[in-house]
Amino acid sequence: MSSRRSGARRARAVWASLGVGLLAIVVGALSLVALTQNRSVAEAGATPGAVEPSVAQAEPSAVPVEPAPQVASVAVPNRVIAAVDRDTAVRISTTGCPAPSMVEVTADAGATWEAFEAPAMSAVQRVNVGADAFVSLIGLSVEGCTPTYERSFSGGEAWESAPDELAASWFVDPANRAGLHAPSGDRAAPCGAVVQLAVIDENSAAVLCDDGAIHATVDGGVGWLPPASVPGVSAITADGASYRVAVLNQNGCTGAQIIELAVTEAGFAPGAPGACLAATAAAGDVALAAGENVTWLWAGDALARSENGGATWL
Repeated sequence: MSSRRSGARRARAVWASLGVGLLAIVVGALSLVALTQNRSVAEAGATPGAVEPSVAQAEPSAVPVEPAPQVASVAVPNRVIAAVDRDTAVRISTTGCPAPSMVEVTADAGATWEAFEAPAMSAVQRVNVGADAFVSLIGLSVEGCTPTYERSFSGGEAWESAPDELAASWFVDPANRAGLHAPSGDRAAPCGAVVQLAVIDENSAAVLCDDGAIHATVDGGVGWLPPASVPGVSAITADGASYRVAVLNQNGCTGAQIIELAVTEAGFAPGAPGACLAATAAAGDVALAAGENVTWLWAGDALARSENGGATWL
C-alpha cells in the first residue's frame, strides 16, 4: 500500500516536472514568435542588407569646385594714332559706319590739335603719315561700309580714293574678323577674331586677337609663328623689326605700360614692362604708335611720348 502511494507521488512529481518544462518551452516559443514579429515590422520596407545610418553620422563634406578660368576678351580699339616725330602726330577717334571721321593733327606734342574731316571715310583702323602733308587712311567707305583706302597730299584739305593701294595693303574687314587681307591676297586669321593689325612690311605683320593672343607672320600670312599671350594687352604697333604692345592695369600700375615683343623663329621674346603712365582707360580706349625714335601712347584721357620705348615718359 505504501509502495503504491510512493509510486504515485513519483509519478505526480515527474508530470509536474514535465509540466514545468512544457510551460517553459511554450513560453520560449511564444517569446520567439513575438520577437520575430517585432523584427519583421521594424524591417518592413527596408532594403535587405542595408545598414541604417546613425543619427550622429556626419554628412560627407562637399568637394570644392574650382571655377573655370575666364578667357580674357580684348576690345576692338575705338581710336588710332600715328606718330611722325616727338612733336607731330595724327589721331582719330573711330566712328561707326557710315558716320564720317574727324582727323586731328598736333605739331606741338599734343598741346593743341587741329581737326579736319575725312568725309568719305568711316571706322578708321589704320593711319599712315608721310612727308609733304601726306596722310592715308584705311577704314570703311561711308557709302556701303566696305573697306576703302583714302589719301590726301594736302594735309587733309582734299581726299581721293585709291583702290590699288587698298589691294596692296594689310587690313581687316569688320564684317569678317576671322580673316584678313594681306598685300598678297586674302588670308585666314590665326584666331577667331582679329581686333588690330600691326604692319612692318608686305610680308611681316602681327595681329592682336580678341582672346588676347598675339600672332606674327613673316610670309604674308601664309603661316604664323607660335603666339604670345600678354596679360592686359590692349593695343599693338610695329616699331622697326619688332612690335610693341600696351597693357592696362598690370604689374601694380593703374594705367598703361609698354612691352616690346621681339620676333624670333620660336615666336616672340617679350621684354620687361616699361614705366607706368597713370590713366583711367576702359577696354578699347588705348592707341599706340611708333615713329622716328619716339613712341606715342594715348590711353583714356592721358597722352604721352617716350624716346626709349616706354622706359620713361616725356
